[in-house]
Parts: sequence; C-alpha cells; structure tokens
Amino acid sequence: MNYFNLACRNMAYYWKTLLVVFTGTMICAAVLTGALMLGDSLRFSLECINFNRLGLTEYALAPQGVFFKADLDERIRQNSDISTTSILETNGIAVINGGKIRLNNIKIYGVSDEFWNFRANEKPSLSIPRGAAAINQQLARRSGLKKGDEFVIRIEKSSFIPAETALVQKDKNNTASLRVRVHEVVPDTQLGNFSLEASQLPPLNVFIPIGELSTAIDMKGRANVLLASSKMKNGNSGGLDPILKEYLSLDDLGLELKELPELKFIELKSRGIFLSPELGRKALAAGKDAMPVFSYFINEFSCGDRQTPYSFISGVDQSMLPVQLAGDEIIINQWLADDLNAREGESIKLKYYVIGPMKTLSEESVSMRVKKIIPMEGIARDMDLMPDFPGLSQKESCKDWDPGFSVDLSKVRDKDEEYWKIYKGAPKAFVGIASAQKLWSNKYGNLTAVRYPLSGSSKADISKAILRSLDPKDVGLVFEPVRQDALLAAKGSVDFGQLFLGLSFFIIISALLLLSVFFSLNMEQRKSDMAVLLSLGFNPASIRNLFLYEGAIIAFAGSLAGVFAAILYLDSVLFLLETIWQGAVGNTVLRIHITPSTLAIGFAVSLLLAVGSMWFTAGRQLKFTVAILLSGTNSLLEVSRGNSKFSIAVFWVSLAGIVVSLMGAMQIRGKELAGLFFITGFLLLIASLALFNLALGHASRRMNNRFDGLSLVVQNLMRRRGRNLVVAALMAVGIFLVYSVGVNRHSPLSDQDNPKSGTGGFQFYCESTMPLVYDLNTQKGRAAYGLEGKVFDGMKFVQLRMKSGDDASCLNLNRVQNPALLGVDPMAFSERKSFSFVKTVDTVSADDGWKALDMTIDGDTIAGIADQTTILWGLGKSVGDKLDYIDESGNKFKVRLVAGLGNSVFQGRILVSGKNLEKLYPSLGGTRVLLVNAPRPSVNELQVELSDKFEDLGMDVMPASARLAEFNKVENTYLDIFLMLGALGFVIGTVGLGAMAMKNILERRTEFAVMQAVGFSRKRIMRMLLLEHSVLVGAGLASGIISALIAVTPSLLEQGAGIPWLALALISAVIVANVIFWIILSLKLAMPANLLDSLKN
Repeated sequence: MNYFNLACRNMAYYWKTLLVVFTGTMICAAVLTGALMLGDSLRFSLECINFNRLGLTEYALAPQGVFFKADLDERIRQNSDISTTSILETNGIAVINGGKIRLNNIKIYGVSDEFWNFRANEKPSLSIPRGAAAINQQLARRSGLKKGDEFVIRIEKSSFIPAETALVQKDKNNTASLRVRVHEVVPDTQLGNFSLEASQLPPLNVFIPIGELSTAIDMKGRANVLLASSKMKNGNSGGLDPILKEYLSLDDLGLELKELPELKFIELKSRGIFLSPELGRKALAAGKDAMPVFSYFINEFSCGDRQTPYSFISGVDQSMLPVQLAGDEIIINQWLADDLNAREGESIKLKYYVIGPMKTLSEESVSMRVKKIIPMEGIARDMDLMPDFPGLSQKESCKDWDPGFSVDLSKVRDKDEEYWKIYKGAPKAFVGIASAQKLWSNKYGNLTAVRYPLSGSSKADISKAILRSLDPKDVGLVFEPVRQDALLAAKGSVDFGQLFLGLSFFIIISALLLLSVFFSLNMEQRKSDMAVLLSLGFNPASIRNLFLYEGAIIAFAGSLAGVFAAILYLDSVLFLLETIWQGAVGNTVLRIHITPSTLAIGFAVSLLLAVGSMWFTAGRQLKFTVAILLSGTNSLLEVSRGNSKFSIAVFWVSLAGIVVSLMGAMQIRGKELAGLFFITGFLLLIASLALFNLALGHASRRMNNRFDGLSLVVQNLMRRRGRNLVVAALMAVGIFLVYSVGVNRHSPLSDQDNPKSGTGGFQFYCESTMPLVYDLNTQKGRAAYGLEGKVFDGMKFVQLRMKSGDDASCLNLNRVQNPALLGVDPMAFSERKSFSFVKTVDTVSADDGWKALDMTIDGDTIAGIADQTTILWGLGKSVGDKLDYIDESGNKFKVRLVAGLGNSVFQGRILVSGKNLEKLYPSLGGTRVLLVNAPRPSVNELQVELSDKFEDLGMDVMPASARLAEFNKVENTYLDIFLMLGALGFVIGTVGLGAMAMKNILERRTEFAVMQAVGFSRKRIMRMLLLEHSVLVGAGLASGIISALIAVTPSLLEQGAGIPWLALALISAVIVANVIFWIILSLKLAMPANLLDSLKN
C-alpha cells in the first residue's frame, strides 16, 4: 500500500475532523484570493470608466482662458492623419419643471457631429439640431428628464476679458439662458460621461450644437477644447505640437493685425485689451523696428486749479516721439495744454485707477513735468492708440459711456464732447513705454498694442513672423496625454486588493488557526495509530510525512475550492460596496474581473499557508514516546513552567517601547500622534500578556503544594501555558481591534464653531457654478448680490479662487496628478487661527502655518497646503514633496507641500496664495469657493437666504460640518468594513478556541477520571474547567480594553469626538458571550458521561 492509498483511507475514516480542516483552508483561500481579485476588479472598473469617459480621445488641448477658432480642428484634420474635434466647454445650471428642480455644476459642451466619431463603440452618427440637447444618463436620473422633454439651461458667459476686471462692464450674473428639448439620452458607453477630469463619479453633462452655444456666450465661432486621436509613438504628444504650430493663426490666440495706412503702421492688438508679457516679447521680436504701445485711461489731468476729466494717455517707444523723455517727463497735445493752461516745464498731475482683484479699483496719482507740447497732428490725433475698452471705444458720444468703472458724466464738459466727436479716444498725453509699464502694468499684461512699420512688410509677413517666433506652449496651448494619464490614475489608485487583505487579515489568521487546531485534533484522535506505526518501525519523519501528505491533499482541495469560492466572496463584497459599504466607492459601478495570474497566486499562497500550518502542528505532535501516545495524554501531571526570562524580556522591551513612543508623542501631532498612541497601546497589550504569563508562573509556584479548587485551576492553567496564552491573546486582540476601530469613527462635530476644527469655525462651505466677481465683505459687493437685511448683519466671507483640476479627495478612487488649486488670502485664516496643522516642513511653524503660503521658495516653485489625507492617500505624497503644474503662459511651475492640515473641508484641493494664483492664471475671473462665518442664531435662516440670493450663480450652500461628514463617511465606511470582517474573523476564531478547549479536555480525560475517582464530582470538574477558561477570557478582555483605551487617547481627547460607548459595550458583550458559548459547547461535547471509563481504557 502506497502513501496515496493509505492517506485516502485515513481521510475517509476521519472525514469529520478533516472536513473542518478543509473548510478552514477554503476560507483562507477564498478571502485571500477574493481580496486580490477585488483589487483587479477595481482597477479594471476604473479603466473601463476612464475608457468610456474619453472614448477614442488620446490627447486634449484645454488651455486656460484661450478661445481659439472652432475650425482649428478642421485645419489639422484635413492636413494630417489625426482625428480632431473642437469643443466649447462651459459651466451651467439646469432648470427643470419651471424651477422645481435645479441642478448646479452642469457641464455644457458645445459639440459638432465630429465629436460623436470619438465614441469607442460603433454607433450611428448623432446629430443634434438647434434648440435641442443631448444629456447623459446621470443627468436624466437626477432630473427625471426623458427624450422630448424641455428644460432651461443657464450658461456661464465667456470673454477674452476676465469677468472680474473692473475696466469692463459685466452683468453681475454673467449668464445666458437657453430653452432646449432633450433630443437623446446618451449612454455612459457612448461618451455620455465625457470629462477630462480623472474621476469615477459620473458628471452631469449637456451637449448642444457648438454654433448655438458659442453664440449664446458671446464667443461665436470659438472653442476652448481640442480633442485628438492619433497613434503617436510611446504615447508622446510632442508629435502634435509641430502640427498645431503649423496650422495655428493669430485669430486663434485672440490677436488681430490691422493696417494703418495713413500712419504707415501695422498694428497688433488683443481682444483681451492687454498683451501678456510673454506675447509682448514674442511680438516685439517678430519684426524689425517693432514698437510697443501701452495706452491707459486717466481719470483726471490737473495743473494748478484747472482739470481735464477722463482722457487717454499712451506710453510709446521713444522712436515714436519728437523728443526723448525721462521717467518723470510727459508730452501733451495742444488741446490739453490749452485746457490746462499748461506750459513746457510745468508739472501736471495725473489721477488714474489701479486695477485690483474682484472689480476693485484704487485711485492713485503721479506728477510729471511737461517736456513738450505737440500740435494736433500725427501721433497727437492717432485714434487707433486707444484700447478697445467695452463701453467706451464704440460709443459715439461721451454721454453714452458705460464702462465697468465709475464715471461721473456730470464732469464731462461740452469741449470734452467736442474732442470725442473729432478725435475719439486719441491720447492727450504721451510718456515713455518704461514709465507707462511701471505705473499701469497689471496681471493681465503690460502692453495694449505692438506696431510695425508698414514699409517692407505686409500683414501676412508680420503674422507669419509672430507665429514663427511664438511657441504654442507660450500661451498655454499644450496637448495633454489624457488617455495615458487616465490609465496611470487607475493603476495608481488605492489598491483595494492590499486594502482588503489588510482588512481581512483577522479572517485569514482565524481560518489558519481553525485548520491548525482541527488538524492537531485529528492527530490527537490518532495517537494510537502513531504509536502502532512507531512500534512497527516507522520513524517519526515518515509518520509526519504521511500526515503531511494527507494534509497536503486536503489543503490542495481546500485551496482549489477556495479559489472558486473566492468568486462568490468577491461578488458578495462588490454587492456590499454598492449598497451597505457604498461610502467607500461612491456610486462607482464595479465589475468583476478575474485573471488567471491572480487565481494562481491566491491558490499557491493559500496552499503554502495551509501546509505550513500543518507542518508546524505535525512536528509538535511527534515528539512523544510510544507509551505516552498509547496513554492518550501528553503527560499526566506535566506542568509547563515556560520561559520566565523570555516573558520578563518581552515585558521590559515593551515597556521601553511605550516610554519611547510617549516621548515621541510629545513632539508631534495629528495622524502621526494617533499612530504613535496606537503603537503604544499595542505595546501595552503585549506587555500585559507577558505580565499575565509571569503572574500565572508566580501564582503556580506559590500554590504548588495546595490541593484546593483555586490552586488546581492555576496549576492547570500552567499546563500548556503557550496554548492558554494564545486563547487570552486572541481575546485581547479582538477586543483591542473593536475598541480602537470603534472609537476612531468620525462622529458629527459638536464643536463646529471652533476655528481649530475641520470646519475652521465657518458655518457654510459654498461652491458656485458661475464665479462671484465682487468682494462680499464690501458694501458694494453685498449690494451687487442683494445681501442686505438683518439676517446678513455680522456675516463675514472668505472667498477663494479655484483653478479647476482633478479631485484628490477620498471620494475619488483614482490617483490624480493635478488637484484643483484654491487661492486664498493667508491672513484670512491666520487672523482667525482657522484649522489645525498636523505636519509641516522644518521651516514652517505649526502654530501659524498659513503664513507659509507667502514664503518665497525659488523662481518656479510656490508654497501649497493640503489636507494630510489628500497628501498621503489622494496624491501618494508627503509634506515637503512637489507637484508639477503648467501656468496660463505655458510655463512649468511646482507647488511644494509645506504643511498638512488635519481633517478639513478642503480635502481634495491644494491651497496656495491667492496672489500667486492670480499671477499664474490671470484669466481666472472671480471666486467660486466661499466660506461663510455667521452668528449662530441666524444660521438656519441664512442658509435659505444665501441659496436664494445666489440661485442664478448655481451656488451650493452646504453646512461646513455636512461637507466634512461626506469625507468622514468614507473613512467610517472603511472602519465599518474592518469591524465587520474582523467580527467575522473573530467568530471563526472562536470556533477554533472551542476546538482548542475540546483538545485540552481530550488530552486530560485520564486526569479528570483520577479526580473523579478521588472524590471530585463531574459537575465540580466542569465548573473548574469553565473557571480556567473564564480566567483566560477575562485576562484577554481586560488587556484588550485597557490597551485600546490608551491607543485611542487622542480620539478620546479630541473635542467633538462622540464615542459610541453603548455600541462598543454591546459588541464586547456579544464577543464574550460567543467565546463562552463555544467553550461551554466544547466542554459538554468533549467531557464523557462516565469519566472512569478513561481509566479502564
């Protein structure tokens, strides 16, 4: 008979015990393989979502503030093998059923029929007629709209001039309305969820014809996104840049050339009034003898007691002037000289506005000496020097002026009106270009025109020269490899495989414990078989190999079954993630994805773990002699004294670790502090178990000569002390995990008005679809939005600019590279001591980290602050690391993370200085994020009022505590998952504890028979056994609770932490009851009715 046949017969005979071994192996394999498959499934799901989101799009050109001609796609497509389509993207609000339903933050896409050719799946071409719109399924679900229904979309208008520029008249809401009919509900797989942001959360999309949208937002014939699909080598978009440069026109950049034949110039101007420094440098370098021009509006010229209101002045190149000017010198025309009665050599005063943020203007003045008075001819009557200020340049009369800044028309005299009719906005004075730029440069630019001599050059020549010198990257025209970035985002996401392996480790350990105990129990039942084999001449190694051969067959079958069971386990986990545990993944649709490699890894690891556990158990069982094996016990009166020196060493080492951890805790804060306390608690758990072991040894020695019930209990606990310590340790670890997880749950804040809390002490966090262009802390700003009345008294606002980017919060499963940037005035938070810092770089103080945003790092690096959760998990970075961005001019810059915030409402975004953000992205118009501080009694009323006042801006007014709760829900869900899986593992483990108790009793049946023979009743013996195990349970319970309370001390001390004590007590009671149930059941099953039969056997 060979090993296989003998093993098969043994397994058939002892199948009941080995069935449990099989089950333990299967559970281990199912959980381990299922966790690995979950990671594969999540990555696959994100890849599918990103693929459906982008369709065939490989590259995207989406510059900030640039609106190119919509036919750019056609120019590229017709002259290359690249598929392209132009899109006009803007934000909007959907108004359904007459306003009963309003959905904010809608993405409105103006598309052509070519856009639908980017769908990955073959479908009939989709053509949207005027007056109609296609919507995605998410918008249809949220709104209840269906094909044929009508609704209204309010759309954010766009302009070459930022909305917050005070020189330009803008409607305060800056919106247009369109009534459209639902032409099609576009499936998610057909570009319905199109978005360039890396997120698995479905957007709310509306698609309308690009011509209709561009007309509605005053951008007729324009687009701001270009999609491209081309097989570039190595996924490098660099091959697209030369093609873009070849077919780019000045009109694509908002630039126009105009011939001035009378003046013999060709003039370059921008639709945005100002030329950026980079554009200005390239334009000046494009032509020989190019001349810069910077014209500006002057509120008043004055000389002595005479004033001239509202005029233009030009800073020009010295070559355009009859005389050279110093920095404080000025040339005036004859009309202004007569009006002011000014003479050469006299000083005149200029009053002018300096452009500030949020439509603010500050009036400043400068005095200059008149160098020369020129006649009203030539440059003195050059009307083309006047910038195209909306509300001014197109008006025929001064009385019709309607600029964005305040003009007192009562100051306009008849002579001023006469000048306007004859000379329009011809400058009345001239200064050197350097003086003009010094006085009036702003974040939008430092030139209003560039002029080229007409002789020897044509418009076409100048245009080619400018485009030749200009790199599209200089104006932010950069193709981004969005498909490659999406794949990286999905692959770099939170590894749910490893995460669930960690969350499920207690199940795996419990399953291995279960199979080890029952494998040992199987060997315990077969001691007589071992003795016979030893007597027949088999050596211990051969017998061990036989048992391992049986175990390997069971482990193989269990692992194989577990791999198939893993599919059911995965399906169950996915179901829970889409229902009860939805907070962990949001509304993500998860798909099962099974790969052979994952199944093979799960099978192999499970098999190795199972066989390894059996090998360890088998080795211990074969250390006994034939006589002991035949006796049915290991040793009748053996008492294990254990290794006291080892326990002492463990105790003191753990105690030293506790001291070191506590000393370190005095130096840090935040999550690192919580981590150190957790380590402290766990070390205390180890120390307490070592102390319990030492206490048992000490008590055993003191009671060695006594024969009462308590001394017998202590002596019996010393027998198999290692096994008993495992029981106490398992109990302690289970309780420790329950308490440490339960206490760390985020509860609703009770101190949300505390500036140090995650709300910063603000009552509301608001985010608008359209930007706010006024400062709400000023009377003018409040009046502009109707924030008047008692309910708004005492209310203060902090407004933040936002550069759109990917969401790096825990709500997004992708690993993003460029989170949204929020520009803030650091003093707004510094003065209030808002929010708390958990980690900073060495050069930044945690007491006032906000000042770090203004610190100078180096030329291309600015400081940034983010929520610590965002830094660690959303970005996979650390404080001190840098993030790469590209500014509006196409220049690369870095954001260095100088500090990490505690849990806050800013999760997912990077906070930078508002001044830095304005410099980098000057076309960002207004603010879109608003923090509101209001008197507590009026909070409820204020939420309604704010929602009403900002309704047309599509503002979501959310209690700051509610926003924080959204993020906390994710972390709480992970804790719930850990708690539930841990509880499941503990239940499995308690079955193993019961089996250990049964094994303990089976080994000691002869001992119990002797006790009964000398007068102990069976009932008393049962009580002693129950007391033994109760001591172990009690020791584990006490160690676990005390250690857990130390581990969660930061959470206990944290203000506003609501600890669910009742729930924790109930869970603890259930755990203890479950353990006691299995122990009692094991005692009853293992203890024979007639113990004296053991002596006879």
